[in-house]
Amino acid sequence: MAMNIASALLAEHGVFYAQFDYLERTLPTASLEEIKLLGGMLESALEGHADLEDDVLIAAVEERVGKEGVTAAMRDEHNEIRQLVSRLPYAKTADEAREILLNIIEMARSHFAKEEEALFPLAEQVLPADESRRLADKWAEHRRVRIEA
Repeated sequence: MAMNIASALLAEHGVFYAQFDYLERTLPTASLEEIKLLGGMLESALEGHADLEDDVLIAAVEERVGKEGVTAAMRDEHNEIRQLVSRLPYAKTADEAREILLNIIEMARSHFAKEEEALFPLAEQVLPADESRRLADKWAEHRRVRIEA
């Protein structure tokens, strides 16, 4: 069975959930420098994921349903997460950095749930199967993975 774009992005969510769990276990004893390092790694991953969703999945869905509703909300939330992430390097204490990073995790979990409940089903409804597979190929190319049919 060929992969579709929603399945590819959902699989990435699984990796994030494991990372969030690890961070939540690690943060209570982490130093300011460790928190900023961990946050930077998470930022890089979240940014790449959001960019792919915006440029590949959301753009394709918007071609069919317009730029309002679910897609606009998802883009807005991507920007809210980016804004929160941008505060982390300026944290002065471990407690402040910890609070910011835990808020990022909470916001991302909530956002992923909305994507899984609204955006991905919408994409599967409005995108023809062949286009969804083509978008998954685009995702795979960007991620440098190989998908076998």
